[in-house]
Amino acid sequence: MVVEVMKKILFIINSLSMGGAERVVALLAKEMASKENEVYIICFDDGSVYNLPNKVKVILLDGNKKYPWHILKNKYNLEKTISSLERQGKFDLITVHLFYSHLITSLSRYKNRATYVMHSVYSRKFKKNILYKLLLKFIYKNRNIVTVSEGLKYELINYWNLKGDKDIVVINNPIDIAYIKEKALEKNQFEEKYIISAGRLTEAKRFNLLIRAYLQSNIKNEYKLIILGEGEERQKLSQLISSLNGEDYVFLKGWEDNPFKWIRNASLYVCTSRYECFPMILLESLCCKTSIVSFDCDYGPREILQGELKKFLVEDGCIDDLIKAIEEAVKEYPYIGEEYYSHYNVGNIANLYLQYNSDV
Repeated sequence: MVVEVMKKILFIINSLSMGGAERVVALLAKEMASKENEVYIICFDDGSVYNLPNKVKVILLDGNKKYPWHILKNKYNLEKTISSLERQGKFDLITVHLFYSHLITSLSRYKNRATYVMHSVYSRKFKKNILYKLLLKFIYKNRNIVTVSEGLKYELINYWNLKGDKDIVVINNPIDIAYIKEKALEKNQFEEKYIISAGRLTEAKRFNLLIRAYLQSNIKNEYKLIILGEGEERQKLSQLISSLNGEDYVFLKGWEDNPFKWIRNASLYVCTSRYECFPMILLESLCCKTSIVSFDCDYGPREILQGELKKFLVEDGCIDDLIKAIEEAVKEYPYIGEEYYSHYNVGNIANLYLQYNSDV
């Protein structure tokens, strides 16, 4: 008989506001707590949008991360908090998520005990100059690093030259299959057929290309286009829709608490991002049995759309190819079996983190 040993686990992240990394932390923390592990989350900013069980203890440090002079304050507060939490036993696993939290942790005395989880394509965030290379090496050289995709691992090694004594390990983002399927059964009160996309309304998501491609396609009279999400590009996108006379076809629905009811009832999900590390929304769409067309951007989509689904990866940025793929996908699409998404279930991914910790 195998007896499970309960673990003490800490997540460190900027905040629990909207975002992919934040959702990953919330999912993993909830899953690990459900297995009777002792789970804590330390945040530097408030703004949680996730309902976590009482078993997950969320600690907000009193330090605003917006100003450079708070770096040392947050370092001190982080060390003080971890030291206090470890009076009754050390943490078995400390994972740190997002760049600011990586920076603060790398300055602390816990820097070598932490695992730095990489969710971002740094080649798109930072210029490849000597200052950024030195900064990234200071933070990450010879640290315990997990990336959420193979492509991101390749970038860290070959673009940023982050080679060291320790191997970089890939652990993909999780999804909660049972929760997604349950929430997907809710009705969304939209009667017409539609295709869909979702995410923050930012330039990086390139919803402008999606809108142009859709309005140029042959499907607009049969399918509407729905975009879920909020962000700084909302006004520009609204103006684009108006300038293309698309008000009767394209709908910016804003933030939705339950996107799965929209995704499940869509005829197609379309991803036009400039880059994606490992987009959970594509896994969630597969879980909802919703067809996907995506630009073949760096890095995640090509790692998710495998097998027969590969043909619906189109040349990055090519609107003509996107239109063709959309028109084909709504007519005929391969069967989406559980083999495309089942191994990403949150229980499996949580176990990989716990197993990884035992190996470092």
